[in-house]
Amino acid sequence: MTGATELDNAPWRKSVRSGTDSGCVSLASHRARIAIRDSKDHHRTTIVLPVAKTRKLFDDIKAGLFDLD
Repeated sequence: MTGATELDNAPWRKSVRSGTDSGCVSLASHRARIAIRDSKDHHRTTIVLPVAKTRKLFDDIKAGLFDLD
């Protein structure tokens, strides 16, 4: 399991399209996994997934599988 201190030192990235008031996540690559966290409240829960699962998650999001409408 990835420790919090390991991820604190990881280089986190946020989309350049993110505004200051929009909901956004930050991503970090760490040991063949992708860590995902809330960019505004990065001390809360961080999700860590293998790269393939992260790609699948993003593909599903783009396809609208998680739309609330």
